[in-house]
Order: sequence, then C-alpha cells, then structure tokens
Amino acid sequence: MLKHLYKFLILLAVFGFSLYYFSGDIKVEDRQERLETVEMGKASYPTLSIILDDYEVNLLHGYSNYVNARTNREGLLPLDNEQSFKIRINEYDYEIKRVDYELRSIYDDKLIEADNIKALEKEGDNKFAKIRFKSELSSNQEYYTRITLVTNKSKKINFYTRIKSINDSYYKEKLDYVKGFHDSTLNKDESISIYLEETDALLDSLSHVTVNSSFDLVTWGDLNPKVVGEITPTIKEISNEFASIELKYMVSAETKSETQYYYVDEFYRIRHSQSRMYLLDYERTMESVFNSHMLDGTTGEINLGISNNPELELVHSSDLTKVSFVFNRELWYFDQANQEVVKVFSFMQDESDYIRDAYDQHNIKIINIDENGNIDFMVYGYMNRGAYEGYVGMVLYRFYNMDNRIEELVYIPVNENYQFLKEMIGDFNYINELETYYFHINDTIYGYNLITRKIKEITSSADEDDIIFSNEEQYIAWEEKDESGLSKKIIIYDLESEEKTEIVTEGDTVIKLLETVGVDIVYGIANTNDLITTIEGEKIIPMNKLVISNQKGRILKEYQGGEYVILDIGVEDNIITIKRGVLSTEKGDLYIVPAKDDNILSNMDLINENIKIEKKDSEVASKEWYIKIPSLSSSKEQYDYKQTINTVVTKDTTLRFEKEIEYPGQYIVYALGDVMGIHKNASQAISQADNFVGLVFGANQHLIWERGFTESSNQINDIGIEKVKLGKDSFEASVITILKYKYNNTNIPSNLSGYEMLMEYFGDSYINLTGTELEEVLYFVSENRPVIAMDKVNNYVVITGYNSHSINILDPLTGKQKSISIDQAQSQFEEHGNVFISYSE
Repeated sequence: MLKHLYKFLILLAVFGFSLYYFSGDIKVEDRQERLETVEMGKASYPTLSIILDDYEVNLLHGYSNYVNARTNREGLLPLDNEQSFKIRINEYDYEIKRVDYELRSIYDDKLIEADNIKALEKEGDNKFAKIRFKSELSSNQEYYTRITLVTNKSKKINFYTRIKSINDSYYKEKLDYVKGFHDSTLNKDESISIYLEETDALLDSLSHVTVNSSFDLVTWGDLNPKVVGEITPTIKEISNEFASIELKYMVSAETKSETQYYYVDEFYRIRHSQSRMYLLDYERTMESVFNSHMLDGTTGEINLGISNNPELELVHSSDLTKVSFVFNRELWYFDQANQEVVKVFSFMQDESDYIRDAYDQHNIKIINIDENGNIDFMVYGYMNRGAYEGYVGMVLYRFYNMDNRIEELVYIPVNENYQFLKEMIGDFNYINELETYYFHINDTIYGYNLITRKIKEITSSADEDDIIFSNEEQYIAWEEKDESGLSKKIIIYDLESEEKTEIVTEGDTVIKLLETVGVDIVYGIANTNDLITTIEGEKIIPMNKLVISNQKGRILKEYQGGEYVILDIGVEDNIITIKRGVLSTEKGDLYIVPAKDDNILSNMDLINENIKIEKKDSEVASKEWYIKIPSLSSSKEQYDYKQTINTVVTKDTTLRFEKEIEYPGQYIVYALGDVMGIHKNASQAISQADNFVGLVFGANQHLIWERGFTESSNQINDIGIEKVKLGKDSFEASVITILKYKYNNTNIPSNLSGYEMLMEYFGDSYINLTGTELEEVLYFVSENRPVIAMDKVNNYVVITGYNSHSINILDPLTGKQKSISIDQAQSQFEEHGNVFISYSE
C-alpha cells in the first residue's frame, strides 16, 4: 500500500513541477509576443522606369518573388528596329550591382533571350542601364521581359513589363498630346474644347470626368489643384494608330477648412493620323484621401469628400457606437464611447514619397467586428512595405481595440499580380468561434483553423456564381452537381457548427440555387423533360417553381410558374424580379419564347435606416459624399486620433497550398488600364468590355475582341458553302463551311459531330458567343472570321459580311447566299437566343 502511495506522491510532484515549468514557458511566450510591437517598416524597394527619348514612362514596382508575368498588363513598351531601351533605377535603400534580364514569349512563356549588365551608369541617386535584345522580334507581337536588380548583398528584386516590336508607333507624338491635354486641364486652356463632346448632364462631380463632361469639370471647376510629386505616364496599349495611356498621381487643394489630398487616375485613348490627333476616350477619376478631421463628432457625420465609389464596405456593432469601413485602401475605426478615430491599416505614411506608399495594387476586406470593437480583416495584393514588401499575397490580421494593435494571423503567398488576385478571391470570408477561417479562392472554399494550423477543403465546386452565403445567419450554400452539370441537391453548411443540411429534389426533377433574399435562400425546381441541351451538351434549366427557405431548409414561400417557365431572378431591396419565358416546340425540339417579367415581395429586412450615405454640394470641390451615423455623435467636435502598431509574431504564419492557385475562366477583360473581370463565358466578357470600351483576351493572352475596332463594312471572300446532305444537319454543314475556309481543307472527317469537329480543329480557339449581341459579333466578321448563327429553331447559317444596312449569310439548306436587313437579323437571332459561334486566331 505504501509503495503505491509513494508512486502517487512522486507522480503528483512531477506533474506539479511540469505544470509550473511549462505554464511558465507559455506565459513568457505569450508575454513576448504581446510586448514585441513595432511600427510597420518603411518602403525600401527601388523603382524602375523606362526612358524613351525625352520621356520617362512605365514606372515599375519591384517584386520579391516570381509572379505570372504573362498576365501582367501594367505597362507596354514599344520598341523600334533597334530593339533597345534605357532603364532608370532609383535605388532608395539598396545598392544595385547588376541587372539581369530575360525575354520570353507572352503566349507560351518560351525563353527567347537572357543576359546581364554589370556596368551601370551612376547619376545622383539613380543608376542607368541600356538593354538591347539581339534576337529578332516579330512585328506587332507581344513579349514580356523580367528585369532583375541584384543588390550588393545578392538580394534579387524583379520587375516586369510587356514588350511590343512596332515601327512607327508615334509614341512621342501621342505622349506629347497627353501631356498637352493634361496641362491644359490644369491651366483652363480653352483649346481643348474641340476634343470634348459635352452630352451627359448627369456627370456633375469631379469624382468622374469624361470626354462628355463640361469644360468646367474637365478643367477642375473651382478646385485649383496642385500636382504632388512627378507624373510618369504608363503606356497601356499602342499600335500604329491607337494608344491607351494612363496617368496616376496625387494632387493637393485648399478647401474651406484645410489642405486636402486626392488620388487621381487619368485614362486616355487616342488615335494618331497624319493631320491631327483624335481623343477617343477620356476618363478621370478622383478620390479624397481620408483623414480624422473629416468626422464631425457633434453630429456623427463623416465627410468622405470626393469619391467615385461611395459604396463602402462598412461594419458596425449592434448599437452602432463602433463603426469601421474601408476607404481607398485604408481601414478606419470609430469608437463613440472613447471618442476615438483609429487608422487601423494603411500603407500610406505621414511622410510619404507618394510613389511607393501610394501604389494602389492592393485592397482590404473586413471580415467582422465584435461588440468590443475588435476587427478581423484581410489585406490582399501587392505589399507596399513592411515584412512582406514586394510580395503578392493575402494577410489576415486582427485588430485588438483595447491594445490599439494589429496582429498577423495567417499569410498566404500568391504568384499572381493583384489585378488577377482580386478576381480570384470571392466576397466570402468568415471566422467562427472555434477560430476557423473560411475563405473562397476560385471554385474552392477552404477552412483553416488558426489554432491547429490545419486546412481542409470544404468544397471544390463553388463557382462564385453558384454559391450564396450569409454572414448574419452564418451559413454558405452550394449545389452538388453531377458530371452533366445538373444538381439534385443543395448543401447548406453551418459555419459555426460545421454541420450540413441537404435540400434534395426527388423524381424527374433537378434543383438550381439562385440567390439570397435577406438571410434566406432562393432556389428553383425544374422538370428534366423541360431541359434544353445546347450544341456543346450544356443544359439550359427552365424552372417551374421558386422556393424561399431558411438556412435549415424549412420552406417559407413558394412561387409557381404556371404556364410560364422561370429563367432567372434578380433581387433588389425586398423585391424579387422573375425573368420568365414560355416553352414551345418546333419539329420536336424545345425552345424558349421570352415573356414579361413578374415580381414578388419577400420578407427580408431593409438596410439599416440609421446609416445614410448622401451627396452634397461643396463650394470648392463640387459634389462630396457624407455618411450620417447619429450614434457616433458626442460632445467633442473632433475625436482623438490614433494609429495602430503591429505585433511581431514569433511563429511562421505562412499557409502554402500544395497546388498553385490558378485564375478561373478563359476570358479576361481589360479596360481603363485594369483587369475588369475574368469570365468563363465569352458573351459576359464581351458585354463587360463593350460597356467599358475595353478588350477581351483569352487565357493564352491572344486578343479575342476589342471595342471600337469593327469596320463599318466587310465581306469575307473565297468562302464556299457546304450544303446540307443526308445524315448531316445545318449546324454540321455550317461548321464544315468555316473549317474549309479557315484551313483550306476539303477532307473533313464525316464521322464527327459538329461540336466534335470544332473541338478537333479549333481546340482552345473555338469561341461560343451565345448571348452576345449581333453588333458585338460583327467584330469577328470584320476580322475576316465567319460566324455561325442560329436564325430558326435548330437551323444554322454562316454570317460572311455586313454593312450599315444588312448582313450577308450563307444558308446550308439552300446552298445559297442571301442578304437580310440588320433589324430583321437582329430580331431573328434574339428570338432564338443569340446563338453564335466563331474562333480566335
């Protein structure tokens, strides 16, 4: 008995000592992490720009890692026959000893040439080098070059730019024009009036000025701005005739109360001719730099100043006394109880060079705020300064209100540039009570436990268009699809309990997840007999019933289609707009005739009426935006201003994925100097590019479509017609027609279907343009690429020409060419779904 007692006492002593020892360690470690707080490091990286004759262009920022340069379209450098250019390096905190460079194909990443330069010219704080490519570049073809600066301590910093071999680009004349126009806006020079086309009375603010604005707005109204620092133009696109050039800079202006600073982005699209220059497009946006004085503490009114995008990402406590929002890449927090305004996160410094700090290739997402004012948020994109300077990634932070500090929770490196990253990450972000961080990249939703540092894949079939979520009710929902892309099941995932609820449809029906209305889910039910199969085998789902349910799957409301089928819905406030059609048949084939929309009311709560965003007139700055939050009002006119400090984390927070994150979609829209969207659907991409006067590129960086480059008329010659034969339909005959034209090949295999022939011969060049407008489709005919179109139910023709009045088509049924009016063609094509098919070069 004593033997066992001794053993017990010994074990108890060991346990007590261990508990004391290890708990002491834990406390010391925790204390060390909390006390090691520092300010974010200043920007240190060098910058690089290109010297073209008398102009310095294309200011480049350095990357710490290799990024996907093929997708980087920040700038384009035109080269003539000499194939050479000069670079200027502003070293800042580094000493550059060597310049390495390589030239690659932008289409397949093939290395063409690589070399280095050790003899650098020194001039003041700058160093210069001249790069000359020895390999002969193909005319009007794009390449990219990676320029690597190697420091005296062997650190490598990478810079990327596109290259285009082009004689007679007239870049100097185009840059002269842009500089002259820009200077004239500041000097109120009336000579620029001839380039303006004042037509839009709605453009009444300095926040967004276009070629259609008034001369007064184009010349800054009464603001009288002063440019801060130097302006380096960026050549975005250039050809012999056309160029797109962007100016990004900051200005200051004296307002009624103080000196105010603004970000300005000017975009020019111009055309050069032998006689004159044409201003095809001019867009200038302007954003105020927010500061703590812009809150009136006595009224709770926040002056955002001039802004082109006042729809803030704003969160608040339940009593609205703690409010946080993101404005122009800065995170702000307002605390009524403590009468404090805190700049939680910003790369801008009080003493800024207005170049590296102000680089705008990043943004911030707020994930949540609790009742104590603690905030979880994510910074994503290019990191201007700090521990991750020069890297592209996503960093999750937590702001501790009581300690006035931020702490890094996880860092996710990415090898894409910000323009693509912002399209890859979804709006969904959530952290639950168990410290699991849920986030969405491309089609995958992940759950990462911040304590155990384990990651799990929640679903890999979460296309951003096919998922819905509610942070209020703490769930996310998606369809579970089969190989055909159809679904009989919706999964609702509870983000707190991590439990799944299934909504299942029975029998010969399928289910389609549509939208959220408030915190509830809207889905549709369709009969399998009503499904319509496209030529690619995809299914169009005409639904006969809508269902609104809660997150537990309980049905709250139903809507029966009756004689109509439901094609889609739109939600605005508490009104659901139902897009409807009627199912019809012709020769045994189903098709949809569009019908009038219907509307139903939901029971959702409207937005918080205690927060109001409104636009007011300003004596100096034209129109300014204000947020009115009465619950922030206090006895003090000005809240106390604070800035956060960083907590240095002693552990590595990096989360690396086993496989590289790739961008989704085949079609990339560029407009106004930026990536506007990445789409899986060509018609959506073309529609967006049309709206923004932009371009569409394929995943391989080949040009697909460009606004403003459709000729007024064109006829494709030397194209024969394949007449419908026994065993072949009009679609297959149309495919053979364009294949023989494209490849001059009469031996097309007869055992393939029309779609199989398209895949066999065109592969990635095949483009399904279904849903695109006829006017947009004619771009392909303008480029001498015929277009297959459906003019009747399951009857296809080939568009080969057009002018301002009519289009020319080849009809495989008759074997003849005919001409029909534009209006008639547009009506026929629209009635049958605007089904178009073509290809890219």
